[in-house]
Amino acid sequence: MSDQYRAQARRSVASVTTAGAPAMPTRSQCSSRAYAEPRPAAPEALGALLGRIRAGVLVALDRPRSTTDLAAALGVSAGGVSQHLGVLREAGLVHGHRVGRSVLYLRSPAGDGLVGAG
Repeated sequence: MSDQYRAQARRSVASVTTAGAPAMPTRSQCSSRAYAEPRPAAPEALGALLGRIRAGVLVALDRPRSTTDLAAALGVSAGGVSQHLGVLREAGLVHGHRVGRSVLYLRSPAGDGLVGAG
């Protein structure tokens, strides 16, 4: 293929992909969740120890919360939050109790101590 045809093909593709296209939506426009509260900030040392998301989950558990509530607050999938909660539960940093069809999670005293030390 000659350079002339390649240049023409590039211009054609560019005009098709950008002509009349709306501006790229922001993340908040794409998300189906509205964040009513700011994401809890994990202390830097705690984030380095546990990972940023897992530390955020632990910090957010200052009150009983469901997996869905945590997912919306942190901007993470419910499945991702569930995996992090499983690790934190096995480490003894959180505990959960069933309320109807939901499980509410809360930091354990060991989790409170770790967040307080971070």
